[in-house]
Amino acid sequence: MLLDPPKAVINLANWVSNPDTTIYIEMITVFVTLNRQELIQDLDFFQIRNIPIAPFVFSRIECMQEILLNGITNPQFTDEMAAYISQNHLNINYFKEIFEQAFNLAYTKFTKHVRQQDALLLFKSIQCFNPQFIRQSTLRHNLSDYSNILEFQHPSNRLIDEWKVYCEMDENFDINNEFNLILENY
Repeated sequence: MLLDPPKAVINLANWVSNPDTTIYIEMITVFVTLNRQELIQDLDFFQIRNIPIAPFVFSRIECMQEILLNGITNPQFTDEMAAYISQNHLNINYFKEIFEQAFNLAYTKFTKHVRQQDALLLFKSIQCFNPQFIRQSTLRHNLSDYSNILEFQHPSNRLIDEWKVYCEMDENFDINNEFNLILENY
């Protein structure tokens, strides 16, 4: 005994089979294709085997957040998409609203499932074990910024000396009572 399909399925089937709506389906397909590359790139990154990726996790999460936020406020339209919209006399604002909603939904899920993770602070702290991260900016040289790591809360002189070499600091630096590295010369 076959059950009647739900009304939503019937409506969707009618909408998809309507020749006037195929333009919309094609535009949404182009949108998904354009944006999946950014998302798949991050998925591929996290599937790397036998490579220490932990120091890079936080920066990839930050990058993903920026992509989603940018998509909410300014969804991308390729030249191909803009030409297609123009050729078919469609309203670009209609698609812009749909794409903004898609990014907003993705950002909401991202915030709920990723940004709330307890391990995020750990991933942020262990970035300091990536020399490229530390050497990119002198703002990242402050050892106390990584105080989530127990050994960095009250570092020994030896650890401070090693940190200096690790950061490739050429000059001496001062430490005040609260252990804030003063790096004004760097």
